[in-house]
Amino acid sequence: MEQEIIREYALGDKESVERCIFEMQEEDFARQPDYWETPEKALENKYLDFLLKRTSSNNGKLLVAEVDGAVVGYIAIIIEDEKDSRPCMKVKQEGYIPDLVVLRKYQKKGIGKKLLDAAEKYIKSQNCEYISLDVTTGNPALDFYKKLSYKEYSVNIKRKLL
Repeated sequence: MEQEIIREYALGDKESVERCIFEMQEEDFARQPDYWETPEKALENKYLDFLLKRTSSNNGKLLVAEVDGAVVGYIAIIIEDEKDSRPCMKVKQEGYIPDLVVLRKYQKKGIGKKLLDAAEKYIKSQNCEYISLDVTTGNPALDFYKKLSYKEYSVNIKRKLL
């Protein structure tokens, strides 16, 4: 039986998390190549460093999923507080998930749900009433979130100008 652990990111996880980022970026780039960078460029641009800085400066965390000692996924958590909220909104602090990634080989095994459960637990501990995330158009993960009672609150639309 495989042993699964959800834990905080450690420096030794860098290569494994970058493998997850590469897979995520492959899919995003395939769906919307005019918007997303190639996976190689995302790593070259040090996306993981950006994500670690963003989580640490926003009272967040980067959690990893480990199966039999190998990192197979991660979730990034950011706590958005009053300085980030709009004056017309009741919600003054919420958790935001910029990334939830599980390697394709390990998807549909409950790992994504365990990562999300751990994120929700942390976000609740920070006295946040809501959790939010974005899903790109065409991403099959939307069905995963809807099964877990996530609901659409807004739709982000874009138009290319240049």
